[in-house]
Amino acid sequence: MTAATDEEIKEVFETHDANNSGTIDVAELEDCFQCLGLSPTKADVDNYMHLYDDSSDKELNFEEFTTLVRDQGATMTVSPEELLESFKKFDLNQDGQLDRNELRKALTEMGDCFTDEEMDEFFKDFDSDGDGNLNYGEFAVLISQI
Repeated sequence: MTAATDEEIKEVFETHDANNSGTIDVAELEDCFQCLGLSPTKADVDNYMHLYDDSSDKELNFEEFTTLVRDQGATMTVSPEELLESFKKFDLNQDGQLDRNELRKALTEMGDCFTDEEMDEFFKDFDSDGDGNLNYGEFAVLISQI
C-alpha cells in the first residue's frame, strides 16, 4: 500500500461529489473513506466532519477533504477509477449492486475462488444495510480488506 496521491484524492472527491457542488456531505464522506481503504465508524465520520469542516457548513470542500485524508494517512491499493470501473463491469444487471453471483464472478476474475461459506461470510461482514447485495461502498470495503 502506498499513500494516496493528489490525483487519487481528487478522483475520489470528484467521484463522490454526487451533485457536483464542489463539496461532500457526511454520506459522501463515508463512501470516500471506503474508497481510500479506511473504515471509520459513523461516529468517527461525524467527528472528522466536525474537526475538518472549517466553514462549519456540514460539508467539506476539496481543500478540507485533502487535509483530512493526509492527516488520516489514507492508502490506495486500487485507484478509485479502477475500482468503480470494476464494480460497473461486474454489475451485470446494472442495478447499482452486486448480488451473490455477480460478486462470485468478480472475485473469480480477480483470481480468487471462494466457498459458499466464505461468500456467506462476505455478505454477513460487508453487507452493512442487510439487503443481500453489495452496493459500491460495501464492495470497496470488501476489496480493501481481501
